[in-house]
Amino acid sequence: MRSLEIGALAQADLEDIFLDGLQRFGLKQAELFQAQIYSTFQLICETPGLGRAVDESLPGARSLVRPYPCRIFYRVIADRLVILRVIHGRQDLDDLF
Repeated sequence: MRSLEIGALAQADLEDIFLDGLQRFGLKQAELFQAQIYSTFQLICETPGLGRAVDESLPGARSLVRPYPCRIFYRVIADRLVILRVIHGRQDLDDLF
Protein backbone atom coordinates (compact mmCIF):
# COMPACT_ATOMS: atom_id res chain seq x y z
CA MET A 1 0.00 0.00 0.00
CA ARG A 2 1.11 3.56 -0.62
CA SER A 3 2.35 5.70 2.22
CA LEU A 4 0.29 8.78 3.06
CA GLU A 5 1.77 12.26 3.18
CA ILE A 6 -0.34 15.27 4.12
CA GLY A 7 1.09 18.53 2.81
CA ALA A 8 1.23 21.72 4.87
CA LEU A 9 -1.67 23.39 3.04
CA ALA A 10 -3.81 20.27 3.41
CA GLN A 11 -2.98 20.10 7.12
CA ALA A 12 -4.09 23.72 7.52
CA ASP A 13 -7.28 22.89 5.57
CA LEU A 14 -8.01 19.97 7.91
CA GLU A 15 -7.55 22.17 10.97
CA ASP A 16 -9.87 24.83 9.53
CA ILE A 17 -12.53 22.24 8.66
CA PHE A 18 -12.31 20.73 12.14
CA LEU A 19 -12.58 24.10 13.91
CA ASP A 20 -15.50 25.15 11.72
CA GLY A 21 -17.27 21.85 12.41
CA LEU A 22 -16.56 22.16 16.12
CA GLN A 23 -18.07 25.64 16.24
CA ARG A 24 -21.09 24.82 14.08
CA PHE A 25 -21.92 21.23 15.06
CA GLY A 26 -20.00 20.28 18.21
CA LEU A 27 -17.09 18.02 19.06
CA LYS A 28 -18.65 14.65 18.23
CA GLN A 29 -19.72 15.72 14.73
CA ALA A 30 -16.40 17.46 14.02
CA GLU A 31 -14.50 14.31 15.01
CA LEU A 32 -16.80 12.11 12.92
CA PHE A 33 -16.27 14.27 9.84
CA GLN A 34 -12.48 14.21 10.31
CA ALA A 35 -12.64 10.41 10.58
CA GLN A 36 -14.57 10.31 7.28
CA ILE A 37 -11.91 12.45 5.61
CA TYR A 38 -9.09 10.21 6.86
CA SER A 39 -11.04 7.14 5.77
CA THR A 40 -11.22 8.67 2.29
CA PHE A 41 -7.43 9.17 2.34
CA GLN A 42 -7.05 5.43 2.96
CA LEU A 43 -9.49 4.62 0.17
CA ILE A 44 -7.47 6.78 -2.24
CA CYS A 45 -4.26 5.03 -1.11
CA GLU A 46 -5.83 1.73 -2.11
CA THR A 47 -7.43 3.00 -5.33
CA PRO A 48 -5.74 6.22 -6.51
CA GLY A 49 -7.59 6.26 -9.83
CA LEU A 50 -10.89 7.07 -8.11
CA GLY A 51 -10.56 10.79 -8.59
CA ARG A 52 -10.58 12.78 -11.77
CA ALA A 53 -7.56 14.52 -13.32
CA VAL A 54 -7.35 18.25 -12.59
CA ASP A 55 -4.41 19.11 -14.82
CA GLU A 56 -5.88 22.52 -15.65
CA SER A 57 -5.39 23.79 -12.08
CA LEU A 58 -2.79 21.37 -10.65
CA PRO A 59 -0.73 19.50 -13.24
CA GLY A 60 -0.45 15.80 -12.41
CA ALA A 61 -3.05 15.99 -9.65
CA ARG A 62 -6.42 14.36 -9.17
CA SER A 63 -9.44 15.29 -7.08
CA LEU A 64 -12.23 13.39 -5.38
CA VAL A 65 -15.38 14.85 -3.86
CA ARG A 66 -15.73 12.81 -0.70
CA PRO A 67 -16.91 13.12 1.99
CA TYR A 68 -19.38 15.64 0.63
CA PRO A 69 -18.96 18.64 0.49
CA CYS A 70 -15.16 18.31 0.62
CA ARG A 71 -12.93 17.98 -2.40
CA ILE A 72 -9.60 16.27 -1.81
CA PHE A 73 -6.75 17.16 -4.18
CA TYR A 74 -3.87 14.70 -4.36
CA ARG A 75 -0.94 13.36 -6.35
CA VAL A 76 0.46 9.86 -6.50
CA ILE A 77 4.24 10.04 -6.54
CA ALA A 78 5.89 6.62 -6.83
CA ASP A 79 4.66 4.73 -3.75
CA ARG A 80 3.32 7.81 -1.93
CA LEU A 81 -0.06 9.49 -1.87
CA VAL A 82 0.43 13.20 -1.28
CA ILE A 83 -2.64 15.10 -0.10
CA LEU A 84 -2.33 18.63 -1.50
CA ARG A 85 -5.53 20.30 -0.31
CA VAL A 86 -8.82 19.44 1.37
CA ILE A 87 -11.28 22.09 0.24
CA HIS A 88 -14.71 22.55 1.76
CA GLY A 89 -17.54 23.07 -0.70
CA ARG A 90 -18.17 26.60 0.57
CA GLN A 91 -14.72 27.73 -0.53
CA ASP A 92 -14.06 29.29 -3.95
CA LEU A 93 -11.61 27.10 -5.87
CA ASP A 94 -10.57 29.93 -8.17
CA ASP A 95 -9.24 31.86 -5.19
CA LEU A 96 -7.19 28.88 -4.00
CA PHE A 97 -5.41 27.87 -7.22
